[in-house]
Formats: sequence, structure tokens, C-alpha cells
Amino acid sequence: MVILAGAILPLLASVQYPHKTFVVSAVGVLVAALTGLRAFYRWEQGWVVLRQTEFAINEAYWAYKGGTPQPDDKAASDLLLKLMKIRENEAEAFFKDLTFPHPGK
Repeated sequence: MVILAGAILPLLASVQYPHKTFVVSAVGVLVAALTGLRAFYRWEQGWVVLRQTEFAINEAYWAYKGGTPQPDDKAASDLLLKLMKIRENEAEAFFKDLTFPHPGK
């Protein structure tokens, strides 16, 4: 949406139509808002982290299902510990580059 709105902005600014000032301003605000949200939430990085987590969980699950004909408490416990570690790694990867404003600045 950012690319499309940014690409159409010059066209909107060069053509004559009713409420041109409002439309150009609204599209400019849309581009700025979407760019800011994208920078803050880092959706593309979040998607990569979530996909890596999904692959790791699937791998752990199928290793558990394929390695133990009759599930036992030890295997289930090992699986849960591995899944918790995977989720912990996911959270660390997502939040490692997030910076917070310093108080008083």
C-alpha cells in the first residue's frame, strides 16, 4: 500500500479535480502513517521470525512423533521444553532491535 500510494501521489498532485488539496494531503498522511507503523512493528521481520518458529515447532513435533512409538512422559516433557526454548528464541529475535525512548529525553 505504501508503494502504491507513494507512486500515485505525483499523479494526484498534477491532475485537476475537486477537493484536490484534501485528497493529496490524505494520501500523504496515509503514506506517512503506514511507513511509521511498518517501521515500528517491523511486520516483515516478524513474519520471518514467525515462519522460522513454525518450522522449528513442526520439526520438533515430527521428531517427537516419529521417534517414539508410544509417547511417554519423558518424551512429552522434552518436547515441551524444546517448544518453550523455540518460543523464547522467537521473542528474543523479535525484540532484540527494538529501542525504547530514554526517560527525560
